[in-house]
Amino acid sequence: RHAGKKAYSGLEMTKEDCVRFYLSHTDRINNWDLVDLSCYPLLGEWLLDKDRTLLYDLARSGQTIWEQRIGIVSTMTFIRHGQLADTFAIARRGSGGLTDILTRTMLVLTERMNTEEEIRVLLASRQLELRIMSFAPFLITGYISVTTPGFFEPLFGSAAGMAAMTGCLALYLAAYLLSRRILDIEI
Repeated sequence: RHAGKKAYSGLEMTKEDCVRFYLSHTDRINNWDLVDLSCYPLLGEWLLDKDRTLLYDLARSGQTIWEQRIGIVSTMTFIRHGQLADTFAIARRGSGGLTDILTRTMLVLTERMNTEEEIRVLLASRQLELRIMSFAPFLITGYISVTTPGFFEPLFGSAAGMAAMTGCLALYLAAYLLSRRILDIEI
């Protein structure tokens, strides 16, 4: 424990406290992996809806190459949210590295497009399964009715049978509507 500094348990720290701690210890962030794995999930996420001047300052006049890299790599969060302007502005005004930023941006956008395509394919397959499964009970019922006449007579010939079949039809309709709702996903 440092004298004069507030001690926190992990649950008491706010995101702002974490960012302050992170920024006050950038001298310990001294390799590519530490920068690349820590800055955009923490600093980038925190600045997503705030003023981003801090990143411009870090990229342009950071005391170490790692602080400069924190300034630019933190913008990966913005890229993932489709906000590219700050990334390119910081790259132009900051320490450079425009080629690295363009490469990373391309990789993130490619990853995002591939993920969206995978989701579309999975949704399409599930929607096809839903269509097939929606008609399956009717096809099976029709087949049994044609191949085994009188099989359903007890169900449709009495009040109890009709009530049971109405209940089954209601459950089927509810399951169908629920599955449609589950598969109604916007990408």
